[in-house]
Amino acid sequence: MACLAVDAKPDVNLEIYDSLTFESLGNSSNSQLTQSCDSNNLCNVVLQINFALTAGSPFLTTTSITCRATSMMPQVNLDTSIVRSVNILYQNQTTVPAAFGNATSLIATALSNFTIVCNTTVSATITWIQTVNNTNQYFVLFNSRVYTSNNGMNLNIASVELVDQEYYACIYPNSNGTYTVADAYFLYVKGIFL
Repeated sequence: MACLAVDAKPDVNLEIYDSLTFESLGNSSNSQLTQSCDSNNLCNVVLQINFALTAGSPFLTTTSITCRATSMMPQVNLDTSIVRSVNILYQNQTTVPAAFGNATSLIATALSNFTIVCNTTVSATITWIQTVNNTNQYFVLFNSRVYTSNNGMNLNIASVELVDQEYYACIYPNSNGTYTVADAYFLYVKGIFL
């Protein structure tokens, strides 16, 4: 998450905290502050906090986040805050079905087109499965936005959306009625700045 001040004086101080508990969400290990100023001494300041959602993380109970800008000089009256409601979803990764256990991570940018390639040399028919909300496994539902190409070897997603952030696997049938996982992936969807 990021908090930023645009065309600010160099003395601006930024902080990000839980709006309800006033607990700071940044610390020396997860925060990065960058500042660039022009010839008129107007600065763009960005406070970025990187965090991992793990069991016991304070981020799991956060429902509202405040970005606050204050002046480091007591004589300057600057105290501006922006409050945003958040909905943080946490998935216990140990509940992921076994078919996706050794998934390779892929990163797609929201609103872009993305292709997941099944890397197998088997001549059997490839089928694609996925999770929904990172749990259980389901056959991929194809439509005008999600479709296959290259004889089913490529899973194409047009205009990637956040709901596409799931586990995917390409599988093929065995002679005994079971399936073998050829490749498994977890697709991360990163946002874009507008």
